[in-house]
This record gives sequence, structure tokens and C-alpha cells, in this order.
Amino acid sequence: MTTSKWLAISAACLFGTSAQLRAEGSDISSYFCVVEASGGVAYNANMKKWVGMTFNPDGKFVLRLRQLSRRSEKNAFGNDEAVTDYNISLTEFGSSTARTCEKIGSADPTVTVYGDKALYCADATTDYVFNITANRFLASDMRGYVFGKNESSEDYPSISAGTCTKIE
Repeated sequence: MTTSKWLAISAACLFGTSAQLRAEGSDISSYFCVVEASGGVAYNANMKKWVGMTFNPDGKFVLRLRQLSRRSEKNAFGNDEAVTDYNISLTEFGSSTARTCEKIGSADPTVTVYGDKALYCADATTDYVFNITANRFLASDMRGYVFGKNESSEDYPSISAGTCTKIE
């Protein structure tokens, strides 16, 4: 099969799938996100204390937002505000397994966003804040320090910042 035929068939399949999703009322957006800066605290065994550190920025993933509903609600000032509910999933670069990013502090998979504000969600170890309008995110992992662990580099508290680019 020639490259042009393969591209034409692929485009037709993609268009058909996208049209079907729209026809079913689903609104799905995907973003490719890359960690650009990371820091936190780490235990220095020589000094026998925790110290501030800059970590190697590492991490690429796909953020997938599935819009469940959109409505209007009164905000704290009595004004109408757009409210959108999403299911959010994250897939690490190179993986085919997505993990759910849930409402922070609960096991509720529905994340509610008021107005055009940021999306807040969490997986098993990390809290995330996404601003898809500004194409930025923060990720924080607070394990380790407060639990008295000193040796495991996987348990160093950290915060990472990065950017997301819309891919679909």
C-alpha cells in the first residue's frame, strides 16, 4: 500500500471516529503534557537533614478530558456561572494504560470546573492543577517527609511545572 493511500484511509477512519463521538454527544479533548521544571526537598545522608533540591524535570503524559455535562449555577455572588463536569484520565508517555484523575479528597471520578477556572484532580500519589487556557499545569507529590522516611528517593516531596499542548 502506498503512503498516500495509507494516509487517506487513516484520515477517513479518524474523521469517522471523531464524527461518531460528536454524534453521540461526547466531547473529548486530549493534551500532551511535558514537565519542564521540578524541585522539592530531599534527605542528605551526609548532612543528616532534609535540604531543598532541584530535580531533573522528567515526565510526559497525555491528559484526556471527557466532558460529561455543562450547566449554569449561581456563584457565591449570586451571578450565573458556567459549570462543567469532566472525567479526567492521564496516560504516561509510552504506556497504553490510563489512570483516573479524580476529584481531590474523594474517590469521585467526576471533576467539576466552575467558569474557566483550573481543573483540580488527583491520582493515587499526585495532586494536579491544569489550566488548559494557559496551557500550564502543576503536579505535587507530598509523600515521604511527613511520614518520617529518609532514604527512598521515590518518596521525596516535589512539585513539578509544565506545559500542555492540545492534540485532539
